[in-house]
Amino acid sequence: KLRARVSNDLPSRTRRALWERFFSDEGLRAVESETELEAHFLQSQEAGNEKRRGRMVFIGAGPGDVELLTLKGRKVLHQADLVLHDAAIPAEILELARRESTRLVADALNDELFERIVADAAGGALVVWLKTGDVPLQGAAAAEHARFRSADVPLEIIAGIATAKALNTLQISTDEVA
Repeated sequence: KLRARVSNDLPSRTRRALWERFFSDEGLRAVESETELEAHFLQSQEAGNEKRRGRMVFIGAGPGDVELLTLKGRKVLHQADLVLHDAAIPAEILELARRESTRLVADALNDELFERIVADAAGGALVVWLKTGDVPLQGAAAAEHARFRSADVPLEIIAGIATAKALNTLQISTDEVA
């Protein structure tokens, strides 16, 4: 009954925030009566209209196997507004992003891309950068991370499964079969 109102009356980001809040434990308890459901819907709608602070999340995509992406990485990717990715990221992993997200190949951070990320995050967007392997934490990557922090962009890093670990897992599985 409320789905049509949400779809027709709310912009994408607000609609998504409403459904995330609604399908929380609190929202599921509200379905006991239609009156409670309507009240929860209105409360969720108001909360969805509040300005959200965006953030930047680096996700390690591991060795490129969609089944080896971490659950946390998969969840955040599904919520992303802007998905930056290395050219080597497989299509199967990119398909996990929301269909409304913008996707850009980005192998390096230049000034133009940095400004876009900062502007999008300031507007409340969740920006994800998928990196092959694990997310590097030293050298040029550490400078990138510091640059986002100095621009007051909240930053999170979700480690990927290292290729060596994945190969060990595959080797153990092969040995067990033999």
